Amino acid sequence: MSSAPLEKSVDARELEAPLPLEYAIKTARSLKQNEYLKMRRRMRPCKLGGILDAMGMSHLYFEDNHTHYVFAWHRYDNTTKQYILEKIKNEYGRTFAI
Repeated sequence: MSSAPLEKSVDARELEAPLPLEYAIKTARSLKQNEYLKMRRRMRPCKLGGILDAMGMSHLYFEDNHTHYVFAWHRYDNTTKQYILEKIKNEYGRTFAI
């Protein structure tokens, strides 16, 4: 039986640019299979998606109650992707088709 993927969280709601982007990139680079990034921001991250794409990561973004969320994982880690989708559905009532 496999364990649940490990969440690496970055809460950047109180940080000023460029720290949120720097922390997110550093955390994303450290991710292994069965790990994912969960980032919280007070504004939509405008450059992060392209950087994650270039790193070979999959990601999704949404806003909930004035907080912006980014989840990122290794592109071919389908187990982690499914775990994240289920987590978002259960915690935020959101569904995504990715």
